[in-house]
Amino acid sequence: MEFLENDQRDEVTKGIIFAADSGTQLYPMTQSVAKELLPVHGKPMVYYPLATLMLAGIRDILIVAPWRELRSFMELLGNGSRLGVSISYTEQPVDDGIAQSLLTAERFIGDDSVCLIHGDSIFHGDLSFLRSALPLRRGARLFACGPPCEEPKPSAAEGVDEENHSATSAVFHIPSGIVEDAAAPRAERYAVVEFDGTGKALRLGKSHAPTPTEYTGVGLYIFDNEVVEIAKSLRGTSCHAVAGAPLQAAAVSSSAARFTPGSVPALWEVGHGPELLSHSEGNPSPAMASDVAADAAPPTRRQVDIADLAREYLLRHELHVIRLGSHTVWLDANNHSGLLKASNRIADIEKQEGVKVGCIEEAAFKMGFIDAKRIERLARDLPENGYREYLMGMAKRASK
Repeated sequence: MEFLENDQRDEVTKGIIFAADSGTQLYPMTQSVAKELLPVHGKPMVYYPLATLMLAGIRDILIVAPWRELRSFMELLGNGSRLGVSISYTEQPVDDGIAQSLLTAERFIGDDSVCLIHGDSIFHGDLSFLRSALPLRRGARLFACGPPCEEPKPSAAEGVDEENHSATSAVFHIPSGIVEDAAAPRAERYAVVEFDGTGKALRLGKSHAPTPTEYTGVGLYIFDNEVVEIAKSLRGTSCHAVAGAPLQAAAVSSSAARFTPGSVPALWEVGHGPELLSHSEGNPSPAMASDVAADAAPPTRRQVDIADLAREYLLRHELHVIRLGSHTVWLDANNHSGLLKASNRIADIEKQEGVKVGCIEEAAFKMGFIDAKRIERLARDLPENGYREYLMGMAKRASK
């Protein structure tokens, strides 16, 4: 792609999984469990975006989730060492919006660029579109797919020049966005980005309903390390220091080298020394919990969403839209219909291709993060089921 060739290229090695969506479109299932922990054909939903980041070569990963859900994510994934990656965690209240997760992750991002993915976005097939976009020094990348993506009924968008037919448009759903209209603070929002044949963004508009565009945003973004300062300037003040401190599952000791599903790793606050926030029982002390809750309480400030960030990068002439290839499958499990469609489609793919979509152990093995012996050890820790058999078969084939 022309615009990528003109960039000074820095490899993106950090990824964020946004798992702090309220999941209201999946109620009542999400009243007691995070949406990203719901099953999608035999695997937790979060496995799919995690596998996507890993297959793109990203090994330093932050999961942004509400405090009450952090223990469940940690119990499921641990610190990532069993997969040859680093997984850390940070708390963000629900409905703070996906752009807020970038402020929450300020310390994690540091001086690096970052790839951000929705926790309900599922990809399968050719991921070269993502790998080729990861070398990035400046700017922002939004990803979109064309037909057969389905969109609800059309509605007019603000700020898009409909008479200019020389460009293509893409509509981007803004999860948990807060609209300016105080009478409808929970209404959903959409951003419409118009871009040329090279992917360079030309115009951006906002709408309270999806519009009839050829392309649809897929919940995947890449930002340079200016994004935090941009978000701060748009919000009008800096993020609270505590909100930016990631939590990381304690490293597994040599006497227990294998991660045991069901165990709850300890929580450590990175950047403040080895201050224990949660013991092995997984419950913080009442005093500590109240302190953290008080510190993490979001102050009253202007809400910043992805469209605001995109507009700022557009003004800098640094916003591009990258289209998924025809050999890439994207599934959105954001609501009941999408969750069912995603499960059925993955079931069909796995039956036809004989693979496990979203298998994080296989992703780690393919990328060389772990070897066949580790795959076999991981498989032996699992109960007798089809997933265990798949991993054992993969280890056996790799050892021949």
